[in-house]
Amino acid sequence: MVDEFHLKLGSLIKRFVFLGGVVAFPSSQLVVLKVIKNLFERIAWTVGRSYSVRTEWGICLMNKTYVQKIFGRDKISSLKAKCVGLRNVPIHERCFEKDTGVQCSNVLVSKEDRDSENISTTLVHETSISQFDVSIAIHNHGDGSIAYFGDAHFDKATISRISKYIRSRSPNDPICFGRNLSEQTFAKVIRAKINGDTHFKLRNIKAALSSYKVGITKYGDVLGPCPVQKQELAGLLESVSLCLLKMRRPDDALESAERALDLDPGRSKCLFQAAVAYQSLARRRPDLTGFLAHLVAAKKALEKIVDLPDYVDAYEFYKKLERSIQLGENRV
Repeated sequence: MVDEFHLKLGSLIKRFVFLGGVVAFPSSQLVVLKVIKNLFERIAWTVGRSYSVRTEWGICLMNKTYVQKIFGRDKISSLKAKCVGLRNVPIHERCFEKDTGVQCSNVLVSKEDRDSENISTTLVHETSISQFDVSIAIHNHGDGSIAYFGDAHFDKATISRISKYIRSRSPNDPICFGRNLSEQTFAKVIRAKINGDTHFKLRNIKAALSSYKVGITKYGDVLGPCPVQKQELAGLLESVSLCLLKMRRPDDALESAERALDLDPGRSKCLFQAAVAYQSLARRRPDLTGFLAHLVAAKKALEKIVDLPDYVDAYEFYKKLERSIQLGENRV
């Protein structure tokens, strides 16, 4: 059922959200979480604890201002509900949460150190953090968003919250869940991009990669509705993907390209880079089936490019892929 839903409606829903639509999932059924993760590959949410009695959920303090604007202005600080919580929800996506009291180890490495070449000198330390269950979570995608409401019984209060959430994203009076970077921080992002471009032109790929990553780390978990900032992040991820391709790291290059395409699915250069990464991964597959699967994925990425025949390099690559796939299929 989930696969059929994804096949028939998945791409339409994802495009709808990207263009500014909002979708609410008001159910605690496990199938709902599976649908969400199928639609939005970057979501890492997992099922938490089931709360069969009405339980108090506190507002996520980091997002308090935005949550109150959506669900009740400055009047709401908590809610009571029977629901199935979510875990592994990034802080910036939480609305209401509950500390489970479970402690887990978390190894922390500064992003600057992790991205540096001299990993061996990195100071690594371990901290103990609490696991949280989340009853309402919101995930931004493009100009729109999706929300999970884990209500076990879909009561009137949940219906009211869903209504408020949908109205809050109205084009006439949008309340954008998430924060934009400050002007000072965004200026540092631009500076990092310029430095990266300079290094790249000088063919210093490692230095370019390091500069681009510095720009990306400035975002952290903050990605609000500002289209300029989203496009800049997508551009940085696209540049990282190109650097990684030149460093013969197709797995990482593909991951970076897909992150950029999550923000802007129409980036032709990024689609081309994803196709090249798929082809490189295909060459590493010892089995013909896996080899062909990666080539087909590369071909599909190129088919998303608008006016593909006008993009000469990509179109020539597309034709080569077609011939390779045909030869491979004849051998099956």
